[in-house]
Amino acid sequence: MYMEYYFAFNLMLIIFVFILWTYCKLSVGICKCKNHLVGKVTVITGGCTGIGFETAKDLAERGARVIITDIDDKRGINAKNEIIAATANNDIHYHHLDLASFKSIRKFAAEILTQEKRLDILINNAGMFGSENVKTEDGLLLGMQVNYFGPFLLTNLLLPLLKSSKPSRIINVSSMISYFGTIDLQNLNMEKETSETYKREKVYANSKLCLILMTYELGRRLKGTGVTANCLHPGVSLTEMSGNTNIALIAYSLPWLKLFWKTKWEAAQTSVYLAVSPKVADVTGKYFKDCHESSALARQAKDTELAHKLWTLTEELVGILTLGICKSSRHLVGKVVIVTGGNAGIGYETAKDLADRGARVIIACRNEGRGTSARDSIIKATAYANCDMDLQNLNAEKENEKTYKKINLYGMSKLCNILMAVELSRRLKVTGVTAIQSAWEGAQTSIYLAVSPEVNDISGKYFVDCRAMKNVRRNGYDLELARKLWELSEKYVGIKADH
Repeated sequence: MYMEYYFAFNLMLIIFVFILWTYCKLSVGICKCKNHLVGKVTVITGGCTGIGFETAKDLAERGARVIITDIDDKRGINAKNEIIAATANNDIHYHHLDLASFKSIRKFAAEILTQEKRLDILINNAGMFGSENVKTEDGLLLGMQVNYFGPFLLTNLLLPLLKSSKPSRIINVSSMISYFGTIDLQNLNMEKETSETYKREKVYANSKLCLILMTYELGRRLKGTGVTANCLHPGVSLTEMSGNTNIALIAYSLPWLKLFWKTKWEAAQTSVYLAVSPKVADVTGKYFKDCHESSALARQAKDTELAHKLWTLTEELVGILTLGICKSSRHLVGKVVIVTGGNAGIGYETAKDLADRGARVIIACRNEGRGTSARDSIIKATAYANCDMDLQNLNAEKENEKTYKKINLYGMSKLCNILMAVELSRRLKVTGVTAIQSAWEGAQTSIYLAVSPEVNDISGKYFVDCRAMKNVRRNGYDLELARKLWELSEKYVGIKADH
């Protein structure tokens, strides 16, 4: 009788385990999208092992140019060769990147901005679990920097290339462990922790919660730019990141539990889904698991005000202290500048900034074609600086097929926009209405001018990036020219507005 009960119990246990295993496997989200990525460029941090490696391999099979990173060069080169062999895609590249070093992050970002013409997908996959209570060379807690501060800095450094490559996508690999995280803005870098209160699991949970909040705020800031940002929980999977953690110890002591965990390939599916699926092309600032949007989040993860405050504080800890952001609004009218290598990357952005300040900019590079293309692009981007206003030729009546240039017309139209705002401001001075003028940041600056109480009494100014600019070219604030342009415009459009 005992043997019969023993047999029955074991049979029921086996059936239960089988049903549970079947449910776990059937509930795994699998990316079924077959879209190719030929012509697309993707960066995957931590793309040499585990979930990152499986993600890189999938995107490589779809024809993407895949850039993987790691802190171990030997491992990175081996991973690159493995992916090439498995996918027959030779456009796979390895770059060294240590997220525990802002110097390394800036070096990597500079390489990408200089060498790549576009960036379509950025996957912040790299992370670490079980970090000790040690500080990096940048003064930040190791686990927090690798999992949060590092990805924050890298994402912001690569944003210009992502924006110019729109539509593009940012994917942040978070974790369900974030549910146990608690954000204390007064203890973000966990300075208050002692050897007794410090817990590795707490650092991991907090950093992954920060990554979710960063995604929400990034999604809000990028609305209308063509760049989306989403985050995900990949699922429980035993990867190289587990190391000697409790997860690994449990797995080795109770190996049957691994039956219910995801394989690395399964864990990579949501990352792949967010990278390629047309269903999420316009989705931003959301949290996913198993290829579906999820609301299973900690209370703090839904706090939009906290997300905004966290972003601002992180900018102080990461951006201002490490990036050396130039806040000067000084103009360079009358100055001449030569920028070598000014046709791409950092040189191009430098040349564009100086041109926007009114300087005569000379860019030097080895390839004449690329130099000419960069010159034309900078002229177009600089929101009027090289254009003069000819009221006798406002509608380009004097132009012919040889003298007509689209770039000149574009620049003059933007200068007209500025002058219109100046004159409109003068005419509306006593009405309580302010003149809105959108700038290169597009919708965000328009929204700022429409809703912010900070500009209630400001009128007739030119805004860029939600700030009034002082370095507008001289004729951009020429009141007499603005008046004459207004009167001439009235004639062209057939109206007579009140003065």
